Amino acid sequence: VGVDQLGHFLYLRFGDDAISQFWGRWRNSELDKFRSGRVRYWRCAQCPTRHDDGARAAGGREVEFPETRCYGRHLVVEISAEHAPPGMHLADGQASFSVTVSEEDARRVGELGFLQGTVWTVGMPIETRVRSPLTGGFGPWVGGRLSNFRKCGARMPDAAPWEARPVDCFVLLLTRD
Repeated sequence: VGVDQLGHFLYLRFGDDAISQFWGRWRNSELDKFRSGRVRYWRCAQCPTRHDDGARAAGGREVEFPETRCYGRHLVVEISAEHAPPGMHLADGQASFSVTVSEEDARRVGELGFLQGTVWTVGMPIETRVRSPLTGGFGPWVGGRLSNFRKCGARMPDAAPWEARPVDCFVLLLTRD
C-alpha cells in the first residue's frame, strides 16, 4: 500500500483535521498544523453555509492557509415542493424549488454521506437537507435533481483576517515531492 492510498483511507476514517500531509506548497502549513494543533483559515462569504450547523458553519466555507482562492463547489438542487420546510413561501401551483448547497452537504442517492471525488452530472438524482426559514435548523435528507454546479473560485478579500482554530492532528504523512 502506497502513502497516497494510506493517506486516502486515513482521511476517510479520521477526517481532514486529524491528518497533515507534508508535501508541496502546503509543506509549512501542514507541519505547523501537526506541531501546533491549529489551522489557519479565512471564510469565503460566497459559499453557502455548511450543514454541520456548528460554529464552523457560520459565514461560509473555511479555506485553509495558504490558499487565497476558494476551492469549494456549489450545487444547485431542484427539489419537489412537497419537501419544502415549514415557513418556506412557494407560489401557488409551484411544483419545485431550488437550493444551493456546498458539495459536502449533498450525497448520491443510497450513499450514507458525501464521498470525496464524487463526479456530479446535471440531472443526476441526489439528496440534501433543506434549512427551515422558521427555525434555522435542517430537516431530513430529501431527494432532488442536480440542476447546476460550479466551482466557487472567490478570491480572499484584502480585509479578510486569517483566523485560527484548534484541531486534534495526530498523523503526519511524510512524502517526497
